Amino acid sequence: MSIATETLLAQAMPTLRWLQRSIDVHGGRGSAGYYHLWKGWSAPYPETTGYIIETLWDYYHRTGDEGLRRNALSCADWLCDIQQVSGAWPSGIGGALPPIVFDTGMILFGLTRSYLETGEERYATAACRATEWLLDLLESDGSWRQAAYVPGFVPSYYTRVIWAILYASQLPGMPNVLRQMQQALDSYARQITASKSANDWGFHPDEPAFTHTIAYTWRGFLESAVRLEYNELIENVAAFGRKLISIRARQGALPGALNAQWKGDWSFTCVTGNAQLSILLHRLFEVTEEAVFQQGAQMLYKDAITAVWRYGSKDTIGGVPGSQPVWGKYLPWRLPNWAAKFVLDAALIQLRT
Repeated sequence: MSIATETLLAQAMPTLRWLQRSIDVHGGRGSAGYYHLWKGWSAPYPETTGYIIETLWDYYHRTGDEGLRRNALSCADWLCDIQQVSGAWPSGIGGALPPIVFDTGMILFGLTRSYLETGEERYATAACRATEWLLDLLESDGSWRQAAYVPGFVPSYYTRVIWAILYASQLPGMPNVLRQMQQALDSYARQITASKSANDWGFHPDEPAFTHTIAYTWRGFLESAVRLEYNELIENVAAFGRKLISIRARQGALPGALNAQWKGDWSFTCVTGNAQLSILLHRLFEVTEEAVFQQGAQMLYKDAITAVWRYGSKDTIGGVPGSQPVWGKYLPWRLPNWAAKFVLDAALIQLRT
């Protein structure tokens, strides 16, 4: 049974206000990466601020709250201000580390959306410069090997960078990227296994992947495949989705991490990943019209929304823990801004059907 519109929006509001607070604590110049339960707010995080901007615009159009529009624009302006001469952005909490491919790719989402909302050339120019930096680093085999989070490791979740570039390709002044992104998608699709997992779908080689990066990987595959009309890859994503739903239905939950052989770490669940996978399954429902994906999306949304912090102070109410229990292996004791973003997105996407 679907969740009523009023219920979804009521559930989302505390998390939306928490997300706004993560921006307000830095005077509008980026969203704090997380709130630590005893250390407090972190510095702003360029990467996640980038894709949070899209969520702010979405809820602005849903609610008409001008504060959300101001938040989106102040974050976009901050990102333009800190962009490096190369076109890339610094990485890490506080932007204290050298640029990496993934972080710069994620910022494309927010600046592209801000240009589409406002027509402000500054945002399109910044996105074009970043795309040129990313294309310059693309290897002849369609992979990114430089500017990595873990030096020498080429993770499968770079599919989300492919999606970001394809999304930004609609901007004025953007180069034609279709051939290069098709080659890149083919390169990363070779990581899909016969059992519909993916090799190297985590942060580190030879370690189980949090469902957070698993969702990054498969959402990148799906959205890129839809844009490039790559039907065989869409079916691979659907096969992954069916397997995921069978695990959730059989076990009553998802493990917090999985290896490429589908062996799970059941000591925790990754709340961020649950929300992201809910979104992925709903997108599969929209693409395939198979009801099982809508049902799976609703199950995982409920898993995520029940983890939202409902008590404490204005710094915690509405926040979303990285793990459940909160001391689990994914970002223990922290309420990350991207967990809030994906819970909000999971709520909103269900209103489309």
